[in-house]
Amino acid sequence: QDSLSIGIRPEHVQLRRVMEHNCLPARLLSLHDEGIRTMAKLEIAGQPMWVRLRESSELPAEGEMFALFPAEHCALYANGRRVP
Repeated sequence: QDSLSIGIRPEHVQLRRVMEHNCLPARLLSLHDEGIRTMAKLEIAGQPMWVRLRESSELPAEGEMFALFPAEHCALYANGRRVP
């Protein structure tokens, strides 16, 4: 079965309070304070994903949140192989 997926490093995903171009709805599953950084585990399109927060204020206090995937930091994969 053929599959397509997008790869992006956790530090490049940005959280938004409103939907923008290249955003998907996200749900916060947990937060992990690692001292110099905080990692947020999100559920996006039914899949778990880690996001590195730049600042604690980046995380919406309540309500909806959206994960922004900047196109310049995304890689496309087909059947597990990167598409040039």
